Amino acid sequence: MGMAVPRLERAGIALAIGLLVALPTAVHGWPATVTGNVFTALLLASGLTLMWWRARPRLVALLGGAAWFAAALLGGSSNAWFPDPALATMAALAAVAALAWSGRAVTWPLSISPFPSTGSPW
Repeated sequence: MGMAVPRLERAGIALAIGLLVALPTAVHGWPATVTGNVFTALLLASGLTLMWWRARPRLVALLGGAAWFAAALLGGSSNAWFPDPALATMAALAAVAALAWSGRAVTWPLSISPFPSTGSPW
């Protein structure tokens, strides 16, 4: 039971990214150029990094954001077709980035305790 949930979560993320990026691209017409294929691969890779969001949220935010940025740079120089539903990937990456860096910033001053054994005076 313990390993089934992460597997289902990862499968759901892969399915969602497929539905948000690959399906609209296939319906519109798969790119015929190398630049278009690299653009689509970067969008897919950016979304698929979300599979690691529980284990490595900072890595997801950095790698996913970097792949998204590279796709934006590549798509701006060519006429690559951008699937609008793929914007959900960017929103998910922003949420993971917020989760990745919010915990430490909030809890760091509170984690310093004069009671090292329990962390609490009670």
